[in-house]
Amino acid sequence: EAALIVEPYVTNSYLILGLKISITTDLPSGYYAAVMFDTASPIFAFNQIAATINGASATGYGIYIKNSSSSYILGNYINITGGTDLTGIYISGSDSEKKLRSNTINVLAASGNTSGITILNNSNCEIRNNVIHGGLGNSSFGIVINTSSVGIYNNTINAGSASSISYGIHINEASPNIVNNIIFSRTATSYGIYEASSTSDPLSVENNNIFSVSTLYYDHSNTLKSDITDLYSTIENTTPGSLLFWNNLNYDLISSSNLYENVSDPEG
Repeated sequence: EAALIVEPYVTNSYLILGLKISITTDLPSGYYAAVMFDTASPIFAFNQIAATINGASATGYGIYIKNSSSSYILGNYINITGGTDLTGIYISGSDSEKKLRSNTINVLAASGNTSGITILNNSNCEIRNNVIHGGLGNSSFGIVINTSSVGIYNNTINAGSASSISYGIHINEASPNIVNNIIFSRTATSYGIYEASSTSDPLSVENNNIFSVSTLYYDHSNTLKSDITDLYSTIENTTPGSLLFWNNLNYDLISSSNLYENVSDPEG
C-alpha cells in the first residue's frame, strides 16, 4: 500500500515537484510506503514525505523504488516512524542509474531494524550530499548496500541510536567508493564502515571523518579497526578491487577528542 504510486509510463521527462505526501496506517502487519515507483523513473524533487506506521508487525518505507530506470531523487525531506522495520529510501531491482542527492532522511523509532537508505541488487547508484539518520531501532543502519557499484559522496551519516548496534555504512557483496563523508553514531556498539563478507571491498575510502563509533572499520576477516593509523597499515586489499584508503580523519567535533589523521598517499 502506498499514498502515491508512480506508474510505469512516468519517465524522467516527468517532474514531480513540491508535494506533501503522507501515509498513516494502523493495520497490524503488511508493507507500506509513502511513495512507490513501480518501473517508473521521474525526477522527484523537493517533496515532503511522512509515514507513520502504527502496526506492531508492519514494515514502512518513505520512498520505495522497484525495477525503475534512471530515477533522480533530489532535495526531498523524508520522515518515517513506527512499525517493525523502517527504511527512508529503498531501491530494489534494475541496473539503471539512480541519483539520490541532497535529501534529508529522518528515520525514527521502530521495534526492529531501521535504515536511512537501502540499495538491493541495483548497480550504478550515486548517493551524494544527503543528510541521513539511521533511526532508533534495535539495529540501525545509515546506508546498506548489497550491489556491485555505488558511489557514496559528501553525505552526513548518523548511523543512528539503536538499542543494540549501529552501522554507518554496511557493505554486502559490493565495491563502493566512499569519499568525503561524515560518519558517526551515538550507540555504544557501532561501526563506521562494516564489511559483511569477503566480497565486500570498497574501491576507495578517502577523505572521510569517522567518529563517535566503537569501531571505525570492520574488515571481513573479522578484524576490528579502532585507530585510523592502524587501519591504514593493515586493511586487506582483495578482489574485486585494490582499496585506496587515505586522507581520512577521526575527529569528534562535539567532544573535541584527539585527532587521528591518515594523510598517506595511496601508495603508503
